[in-house]
Amino acid sequence: MSTFSEQLQEAIRSSGTSRYAIARQTGLSQALLCRFLQGTRGLSLESIDKLMNALGLEIRPRERGGE
Repeated sequence: MSTFSEQLQEAIRSSGTSRYAIARQTGLSQALLCRFLQGTRGLSLESIDKLMNALGLEIRPRERGGE
């Protein structure tokens, strides 16, 4: 199972949107996005909210089999 950060990193990479465009849309710096994608920096909840909105993402519970 991957972490939330790993899932968000993958969503950013697979979005087809450049870091520059994401940075402009969210108000986050490209440097911050780069460090987050490299795994050397975490994000604040405010930054996560901005990214989730920009990428059209939502959090949903995972389906659990057999429970």
